[in-house]
Amino acid sequence: MLEYEKYNELQAKSQRMQEDYEAQMRELEKSKQGGFEELTEYYEGKLRETCLRLEQVPTFTNPSTRRKLVD
Repeated sequence: MLEYEKYNELQAKSQRMQEDYEAQMRELEKSKQGGFEELTEYYEGKLRETCLRLEQVPTFTNPSTRRKLVD
């Protein structure tokens, strides 16, 4: 009977460890998703700022003038 009790204890411990592992993986996934959302918002803001700055830059209608500035 002693071996059977040890087996049941190990089985229960293994089950708890599996549940703990799965809970940690869910938390990690939520944390990772939140990090991606934060980074996305940050870079979207940077992109909006850059677009606003670019809209303020005068455009040139003369292609030869533009080429000189780009080159």
